[in-house]
Amino acid sequence: EVTAVNGVPAARHPRVPRRIRFALDRSRMSLAASHWMLDSDAACCCLMECDVEFSPLQRKHHCRLCGKIFCGAHCAFKLRLRNSDDGRHVVVDLLRGVLSRACVSCFTAVHAQKPGVARSLTYAFSCLRHPIITQIRTDTQALLERCDKLHATGKPQDKSAQLSIIPWVPDVARVRCGVCGLLFSLTRRRHHCRLCGDIFCSDCLGPTPVPPGEGVSVAACSKCRHLLALQSRRAIMADLGRLPVVVRYAELAARLHSLDTLMREWDVHAGAVSSGICALRAAEAAHREAERAYAAQAAAAAAQTSTGNDHLTPAMVRAAMDRVRAALVDVGTAKAAVDVAREAVAAAQREQSTLRPALKTAFEAYDDAGRVFQAMAARAAPPARTVLAAVHRGVCAYLSQNKFSFMKKMVQSAASEAV
Repeated sequence: EVTAVNGVPAARHPRVPRRIRFALDRSRMSLAASHWMLDSDAACCCLMECDVEFSPLQRKHHCRLCGKIFCGAHCAFKLRLRNSDDGRHVVVDLLRGVLSRACVSCFTAVHAQKPGVARSLTYAFSCLRHPIITQIRTDTQALLERCDKLHATGKPQDKSAQLSIIPWVPDVARVRCGVCGLLFSLTRRRHHCRLCGDIFCSDCLGPTPVPPGEGVSVAACSKCRHLLALQSRRAIMADLGRLPVVVRYAELAARLHSLDTLMREWDVHAGAVSSGICALRAAEAAHREAERAYAAQAAAAAAQTSTGNDHLTPAMVRAAMDRVRAALVDVGTAKAAVDVAREAVAAAQREQSTLRPALKTAFEAYDDAGRVFQAMAARAAPPARTVLAAVHRGVCAYLSQNKFSFMKKMVQSAASEAV
């Protein structure tokens, strides 16, 4: 095996084929960790300006270059690193290094330079976005006009009134559902959306309040429901935009407090599920052991009381049967413990299931409150614009730090419940 060419390592020699260089350099993918700080030596972030204390929610992160421990916000950078020639240290290699986690101090020290050339893509994005927004506004306006006409008839749930305003698509014109794409059959029937007239299956239709007033509900498809939800959300955002800044900030703080409370409750139930699963596994192992002990005692009693044993006495028979009965009682006790542990896990998972939609709603409500400050910053004067933009950046930072991790946990918990 050739490891060097003319004194230059083969993994870095330009005349060695790239695939061979990559294969020889694979050993450098695993960076050395002998210089890392021990987890027990850091109770808070090593950055002097940061006072974050580590907890189950604030995890510890090692910088691969300096080895110190930082919080997630101050160790979220990437540097190209590789092992030194002796394999005991980590050095920066911007050409052939591996992208690895680094702290803000190391990143700033390596990339102490001005920003490069920037190019604005706002115009190109506006050109792509404008026809989509125009189509959504046109469809929403037509949908609201149809809703107004339905209310004007006085019988919005009457089929004849609906047909007079919204022409229905003929049944023969659709062989598949317009949303899920499944074929219609004797068991999957055709159903018309009362707001657009297209054909869908029963799973893709749902009762939807008809604005204005929303006192009457009709069967509508997911597209119409989405357009009505967007219109309702725009109206709510417009109403919120007319409130004082102090009131909106109080609402933002209240939503944040509610979100933090739900997150703590989720962590408590997640811990209960984890400990319950461990207890369930231990109880199942004890139950299997009790069943094996019962089988062994039953086999021993059968062998002892078999015919041909001249030394068998009634006392020996009673003792053997007592051991079998005791083993059977142990089996029943272990089975009861398994049932109790399984019920505890199911109860904790039910609590998680009830919290899951509440958490999603709380994240969306907090995001909406932050977007209100973003809209206010666009219209405010420069002094107030800085403050409002800082509030919106804080909301975005909180969501980027917590929303993805909790959504991942919720997906994992839903998968474990399904299993």
